[in-house]
Amino acid sequence: MRIIHCADLHLDARMTANLPPEKGRERRKELYDTFFRMVQFADRNCVEAIMIAGDLFDKNHIAAASEEKIISVIREYSAIQFFYLRGNHDADLLFRKADAEIGNLHCFSSDGWNSFSLGQGKICVTGVELTDTNNRRVFEELETDTDVYNIVVLHGQTEDTLAARKSEVRKKEAVIPLRSLQNKGIDYLALGHIHKKQTGRLDGRGIWCYPGCLEGRGFDECGLHGCILLDIDPDTHQTELTFVPLAKRNLYELPVEIASCSNSYEILAAVRAALDQNAYSEKDLVKVILRGEVDAACEIAEDFLTKQLEELFYYVGFENRTRVKVDYRDYATDPSLKGEFVRSVWKDELLSEEEKTQVIQLGIRMLMGVDGFED
Repeated sequence: MRIIHCADLHLDARMTANLPPEKGRERRKELYDTFFRMVQFADRNCVEAIMIAGDLFDKNHIAAASEEKIISVIREYSAIQFFYLRGNHDADLLFRKADAEIGNLHCFSSDGWNSFSLGQGKICVTGVELTDTNNRRVFEELETDTDVYNIVVLHGQTEDTLAARKSEVRKKEAVIPLRSLQNKGIDYLALGHIHKKQTGRLDGRGIWCYPGCLEGRGFDECGLHGCILLDIDPDTHQTELTFVPLAKRNLYELPVEIASCSNSYEILAAVRAALDQNAYSEKDLVKVILRGEVDAACEIAEDFLTKQLEELFYYVGFENRTRVKVDYRDYATDPSLKGEFVRSVWKDELLSEEEKTQVIQLGIRMLMGVDGFED
């Protein structure tokens, strides 16, 4: 039996963090297009069920027309069973009426574990919406029939991913203690909330998986995105996982070392050389990270660089992470305005080393640019 596991689609996200308004609107439409493309892929490849493990939408308040777009697709592909678990971004009442009216849409609730059968009763899909009130007790209440193939659907971050990200639990986010789900007869733990594909062993019987988001929205979501295709043999409990890339566009960060460059033309040449070594598509979004220790007088004209490369990609941007190459000993007795400036910044105990570097870099460039000023 074939099942798709997806999560974190974040439909109706604004998409304007890096893009101008017109491209932001285009990207919002593309989020829907990718969902439709996933359903069409499922239909062509004999997929019998699609599990959406939370954050189908990006905000709690959505337009009726937005909900109807998804409902119409679910109705159209009536041979596919859709399982929907609300995430921390989703609207509280999303699909509440449609759940009762549409035979192939199955929603989980926060009242307790809900289970649905597939494959003539050989596969059981179980899930619950995690809340502040049920999070402490709900894992102890989970019971499964160990003779069938068990899928459990949850939305939240595991204790391991929480530690790895060094993040704090924010409002409405749930923490999933994997240890509490071990030895519960789970074959596949379908998770949502982490936007990068991750898999791991749950126990001797089962595995857990985050499929990642269908489309990367920002440069904290670089790389390929899509869904997980499960090929399940319910008799042997064997599972084969295949990652299916579906994203319309991919996002990449490209670090470029520019320590040997002295102006924007040389930087442009270094960036072009780095781009030539990577097979980015014209559909992609690329952020170039400028790195290295540069001379204080080195010109880094980001607007110029962007203009020269913007036709190569859907979006190209720059982030300057260079450091100023300054030997403070050279300015210890320098009587010039530049020397006085560097010494005063260097002695400022309120500034970090990084802040001192940034201030000195900007100040020296300004001093050297005033009426051709030179020492």
